[in-house]
Amino acid sequence: MIRTGILLVVVLGVLVQIVKSDKNCTSGITPLGFMMKMKPKCNEHGKYLFMQCFEDSKFCACFSKRGFPITPPLSILKSCKCLVKKHRKRILRYARRLYTSV
Repeated sequence: MIRTGILLVVVLGVLVQIVKSDKNCTSGITPLGFMMKMKPKCNEHGKYLFMQCFEDSKFCACFSKRGFPITPPLSILKSCKCLVKKHRKRILRYARRLYTSV
């Protein structure tokens, strides 16, 4: 229960502090106000890499190309490929529901 609460606080910190610029995502280090901080990593087009890891920590999280978190920080995360694919399907399903309900 306490672990879940701590993860929730960290995720909220990521949501609040994540860099929003698609063009230059490496311009800032993202301090979370906690013990962990993250320096976003990007590809050659300025989009966020899916897997972002916190400095001096074993915790990583999956993010969208625009920098929105897909997962909470996890110490067991090895890859984001499957999780990103699942997230995209979920978003498409949600968009279809919105479109058909209008």
